[in-house]
Amino acid sequence: QYGKILDVEIIFNERGSKGFGFVTFETGVDAERAREKLHGTLVEGRKIEVNNATARVMTNKKMVSPFPNGEAALSALPYGNAGWKLSPMMGAMYAPEIYA
Repeated sequence: QYGKILDVEIIFNERGSKGFGFVTFETGVDAERAREKLHGTLVEGRKIEVNNATARVMTNKKMVSPFPNGEAALSALPYGNAGWKLSPMMGAMYAPEIYA
């Protein structure tokens, strides 16, 4: 309704949806129009917030590796550890541009 959608990612943990996700539109104009029209609307009885994605804030919390040998296991993956992030919650790899 607001433009061509290129990607949708709903964020899950082991209990199900965490209640948020990301939608990538073809153009910034379309994304801004969707944000303006949808922010504060009701979806299935819940008021939603629609904001521009922001960079993830890194904390000093210790990251737990899903691999028994820690990050060394990343070298066995395609492309090694060259700029890819591994999410232990999602069990998937994401390219750096997702975090930009």
